[in-house]
Amino acid sequence: MAVRFSVLGLFGLLSAGCASTPVVQVRSLPSAVVEKSKANLEPAVLAELAAADTSKQAYQIGPGDSLLIVVYRHPELSLATYGGATGASGGGVSVDNDGTIQFPMIGKLNVDGKTTDDVALQIQTKLTAFIVDPQVTVQVQSYGSLRYYLVGALGSGVRTSDRPLRLMQLIALAGGTPGNASLRRAYLSRNGHKLPIDFEALLRHGDLRYDIPIERNDLIFVPGTEDERVFVIGQSGHSTIPIIAGQLSLIQALASVTTETEKYTGAEFDEIRVIRTWADKGEFYIVDAEAMLRGEAAPFMLEPGDVIVVPATPLADWNAAISYILPSLNAIGALLNPFFQIRVLADVLSK
Repeated sequence: MAVRFSVLGLFGLLSAGCASTPVVQVRSLPSAVVEKSKANLEPAVLAELAAADTSKQAYQIGPGDSLLIVVYRHPELSLATYGGATGASGGGVSVDNDGTIQFPMIGKLNVDGKTTDDVALQIQTKLTAFIVDPQVTVQVQSYGSLRYYLVGALGSGVRTSDRPLRLMQLIALAGGTPGNASLRRAYLSRNGHKLPIDFEALLRHGDLRYDIPIERNDLIFVPGTEDERVFVIGQSGHSTIPIIAGQLSLIQALASVTTETEKYTGAEFDEIRVIRTWADKGEFYIVDAEAMLRGEAAPFMLEPGDVIVVPATPLADWNAAISYILPSLNAIGALLNPFFQIRVLADVLSK
């Protein structure tokens, strides 16, 4: 039933606890949750990521690396002493941004993604046109291409490595996660896409399915708890509500936004919808806020990243709810839980 939500009633309920009234009896209130559904993403994507174990692969050369190249009996060709057009400090040669180096007599060589043995064979083959039985060795003088980016509570900066790492190894090398890390909202971005990695399951529960190999230029973002928030979406807009001191109830969140009467007047408060997501799963709640206001149901506590949907009219199903809030989701997508795959989860839920 659609009703006009009373702002005074909300604030009256929130302040009622301050009144000095004798406690006569304690009784348990029923849950305000009318319906709860769960959904999981297909595990194939995560399984594919975890299977790509690069930890035992030879190092692949890339832009920013510096190489030492020696041609036996031909010191004039050895880039341990020859600077070349892209010479690096210490006598090596730097790999340019396009993944190439300049080599005497041969010219430009593409070394990007190759091992030192690959490059040695490549140079050796080309030098046979100029010298007899060339013998070439290649070493990495300094590592600069295997870069990882850390942002947030882990400490912002660039990390380099001389060997492939897995996610837990990289976090350990960065000093581990501090106490104010919000693992629920942490994410790993690769080639502009956020991967479904559950940092909370990995680091707090030891779920090694999420300990995937890290690739060059991966970005790991771990926000702090001081930025935790929830999102309330109505028929004509959205609001962002911070979580203060780690706790926020649904009624408190609604009380923070219902002064904007043009957004919420006449809303269906007996079927508030709450969408809660993790890296690879989601929970969908229908909550009767009116029952909580009447004191007939226990408070519904929110969690960071929750999206609260306040419908203007009854919604037929979750697909209708997603369609209802889609414009607001597009507007605040960068602020939401990084793995906020509502549309995917809703499709799974409706099957």
